[in-house]
Amino acid sequence: MRRSEKAGAAGIAAAMVVLAAATGCSGSSGDSASKACGGGRYTWSNVSQRSTLTHMTTLRAHHKGEGISSRYAHEIARYTAAVRTTAGPELPASEVIHALSGKVGGPLAGEKGYATTSRYDGSGYARSRAEAPGRYVAARAIERVEADFRYRCAAPGEDAPTTRGHVATFQVGDQVGVVFCGSAPDRKEFAGIREAARLGCHEGDPGRGV
Repeated sequence: MRRSEKAGAAGIAAAMVVLAAATGCSGSSGDSASKACGGGRYTWSNVSQRSTLTHMTTLRAHHKGEGISSRYAHEIARYTAAVRTTAGPELPASEVIHALSGKVGGPLAGEKGYATTSRYDGSGYARSRAEAPGRYVAARAIERVEADFRYRCAAPGEDAPTTRGHVATFQVGDQVGVVFCGSAPDRKEFAGIREAARLGCHEGDPGRGV
């Protein structure tokens, strides 16, 4: 038995934490940078998206019909949306992330009005009932998004400044699910939820998929 779905944005609460994939990232250098580079154009490269596990419950045996939930899953990783500038004048991180949202679809964490971290407040979770007796794991994941960018400012002349950098963020909204260790993993399920089964199920359980 499996159940996966995407929870609402309420599952993300505002907080600050270091994102390993973007250590040393900087945000905005102020309104002056935004004005100096207003009306420019973004060029994106190396855009990637992947489901990543952030929370999972302890493996537990359930009787048929017993309720299962990811509400009290414990955190195993936390990610923060950030922008790292590698060349040129810095841009406000929220504006860069908003531009990326227009390319991959959003909203994305770090955009104006949205939290920057994957910290979980317990309001969006999976809930199901065991369809067979056995061991189950419930989990939460996020869809991480990363990309390199080049921003050409709309300034006259050949020496108009160009900003280059890297964005690490994630889609607003949780991927949540419950997996049964007694059956093979469903490849249509979010990769982050399948990872919880691989880590939580016992060696030899079909749900581990290894």
